[in-house]
Amino acid sequence: MSATESQVIRSKAKLLGVFGQFLRFAAVGIAGTTVHYGVLIMAVQWLGVPALVGSSIGFLLGAGTNYLFNYRFTFRSKRRHREAAPRCYAVAAAGFVLNGLILAFLMSFWGLHYLWSQIVATAIVLLWNFSANFVWTFAQSRSE
Repeated sequence: MSATESQVIRSKAKLLGVFGQFLRFAAVGIAGTTVHYGVLIMAVQWLGVPALVGSSIGFLLGAGTNYLFNYRFTFRSKRRHREAAPRCYAVAAAGFVLNGLILAFLMSFWGLHYLWSQIVATAIVLLWNFSANFVWTFAQSRSE
C-alpha cells in the first residue's frame, strides 16, 4: 500500500469517527431539544408567554441536560470538568444568543410561525454547538 493510499484510509477513518461523534451528539441533543420544545410550546400555548421568552427558557433548561452526556458519551473527554464545563457553557451561551437572534429574525422579518422558526434555529445551533464543542470544549489538549 502506498503512502497516499494509507493517508486516504486514515482520513476516511477520521471522518467516520467525527460523523459518529456528530450522531452521538445529535442523539444526546434529542433529550435537550425535547425539554426545549416542551417548555416553548407550554409557555406560548398555555401561559401566553412570548415565543422568544419561552424559547430562551426552554433552551437554558435543555442545555443543562446535555453537558454530562456529551462529556462521557459523545466525546469521551479526558479534560477535567473544571476546564471542560466552563467551555461547554460558553458554547451554550453563544448558542443561546444565536438561537434568539435567529428566532427573532425569522419571526419578525420573514413572518415565520414560531415553531418553524425554532426548527431552523435548532438546526443551525446544532451545527454551531457540535463544531465548537468538537474543536474547543472537548478536544484533547496537545499534552494528551
